[in-house]
Amino acid sequence: MTRLYRTILYILIVALTTTAARGQAPAFHLAFNLETPRVSLLEPVYVTVTVDNQSEEIIQGNFDRGTYAYVITGPDRTVTRAVGFRAPAIPQYFNPDGDNGPLPQLLARPHQTATVKLLLNESYAFRAPGTYRIEIQPITQFRTAYFAGRSELVVSDGKPVQPSVRGNSIVVQIDPRDESRLRSTCAKLAEDSLKSDWAARRQAALTLSYIEDPIAVPFLKRVLKEGEGTSIPDYAVDGLVRIATLESVNALVDAARTNTSLQSRIRAGLQIVELTTKDERVKAQIRAFER
Repeated sequence: MTRLYRTILYILIVALTTTAARGQAPAFHLAFNLETPRVSLLEPVYVTVTVDNQSEEIIQGNFDRGTYAYVITGPDRTVTRAVGFRAPAIPQYFNPDGDNGPLPQLLARPHQTATVKLLLNESYAFRAPGTYRIEIQPITQFRTAYFAGRSELVVSDGKPVQPSVRGNSIVVQIDPRDESRLRSTCAKLAEDSLKSDWAARRQAALTLSYIEDPIAVPFLKRVLKEGEGTSIPDYAVDGLVRIATLESVNALVDAARTNTSLQSRIRAGLQIVELTTKDERVKAQIRAFER
């Protein structure tokens, strides 16, 4: 083979290799999967995020709740943009691992896959039946990281990483309110809120607190009573404040009289209910308690 042919062959190989490299998909992926495409009104809407890091790098960032932006087109074609969480039930209180809590910096390790569950009701209130079209985009910045020594994580000089995103356009069908389904869902969530696995308990209690329907009240009361000694009852307080009926207010008043650790949070929640409710019976009950 002459030198000219060798030179031409080398140029062709370099060109093909460069083109192939440019065409390669990123080695860091976020995939979104709607858990149940059809639910009844006020039932939870879950999306599972799969974090797939097939690179050789550690990638650091927030993959969990609150780090996504949503564009929601509702049944009436009204477009709503939501970022992170809805306002907490009691603004001056938040759970360290719940509403508006600080999110941990999570790691995607090389050649590993992890999943995170998002509760969309935490970011948007689905208040009417119909079809909802939702676009999801991560808003956190992902960077490479490495460990200096055995435990010190260094990210200050890491380079930004842009993941490929798949499945982030979803369609949710919300059917009319189904009392039987709601009751069954609330019963299961209350049961799961009182199990031994902490992550499952937190997820269940958080979800139950966003079922803004009077049918959830007895189940929230159970969590409020039987979850004592942990932060799980905080979610029940928030849920009862969101529902804001006479029954839910009575449950809060009863709990405030017996659970001293929750009194401040409950009083703050009752003040919010008093300011926002139009039910005079509810206002009167709260005023009687405050005397």
